[in-house]
Amino acid sequence: MLGLQKIEVLRGSDVNLEHISVVGHSAGGHLAAMLAVQLQDVLPASVKKADVIGLAAIIDVATYAGGSNNCQTATPSFMAGMPNQQTSAYYLATPSNFEVRGETLGQFQLFQGNADVIVPESQARHASAKTITLDGIGHFDWIH
Repeated sequence: MLGLQKIEVLRGSDVNLEHISVVGHSAGGHLAAMLAVQLQDVLPASVKKADVIGLAAIIDVATYAGGSNNCQTATPSFMAGMPNQQTSAYYLATPSNFEVRGETLGQFQLFQGNADVIVPESQARHASAKTITLDGIGHFDWIH
């Protein structure tokens, strides 16, 4: 993903720097959702509107860490412990703990498949996002 601090490099190109779109899948969808809740703090002044799309995004990291698939069981290693051991870290890493502030956010959408065995459908929930769930879509179908 293009570093947001580097977005100014694109000035003078045909890229619209006033209205950007950020898309992430799975853990990248988690990062996109984190961006949605932190837009006012991280975007350069040139960006007036940002659309954020999470594909099979991990929205509740603590709940995800309690799961049993390989990705879920890797979460405590990444977070340096379980949610009860790293309460603050999990809180800060969970987009659903934060509201969207300011006027910069355009559309915030979460796309989830009900056949996803890696990121459960229950992850596609945020008060500020529109959730779109599709039947028969698995985890990697979004990027194939």
